[in-house]
Amino acid sequence: MRGRFAALSHRLYFHPGVRIVVGDGRSFVRATGERYQVLRVTLANARTSAAAGALALTENNLFTTEAFSDYLTHLTADGIMAFTHRRFDRPWESLCLVALAKAALRLNGDSDATGNVIVVRDAAGGGTARTTVLVSRSPFTRADLALVRRRTAAGHLKLVYLPGDGSGNRFAELLSNKSVVSGPWHYRAGVTLATDNKP
Repeated sequence: MRGRFAALSHRLYFHPGVRIVVGDGRSFVRATGERYQVLRVTLANARTSAAAGALALTENNLFTTEAFSDYLTHLTADGIMAFTHRRFDRPWESLCLVALAKAALRLNGDSDATGNVIVVRDAAGGGTARTTVLVSRSPFTRADLALVRRRTAAGHLKLVYLPGDGSGNRFAELLSNKSVVSGPWHYRAGVTLATDNKP
């Protein structure tokens, strides 16, 4: 990005406000004393590697209850986490991310996560569609929700879960249930909370 692809990235990595750190994201977050407005994880697991079985014996501590708690504590008061991954035809991965966010919010003293999560996906759908889960340290405001509605409409995205939409979908059920992970879809999908001891 600082050489061959500098122009394609609009020379983002030369911006004076950009600092490049090469390392494990979780370790970096735990070691820093700084707080951030946005922590973003995009397409962390390559589908080709997963399909080939290359990650079959690899533990991933980026997506555990404790990891999400670490991320939350390193956000500013108005900060958000954003996780983007592929596929939505079987939304178990998105449900797992929301369950982890709910558990982490509870660890950080927020017993009601229904206002802290937004889920959007590509309107086209299909096997290559991308889904993004947004998690806010504080509940999203009315202004935030209005902005999300406008941006999703303009960007050809579909709202899957928005606080207060009353859609009654799986995400709303998961977030409104007193248990962190429960419901009939949990048993069918095998959605469980990953921990550092069991990633």
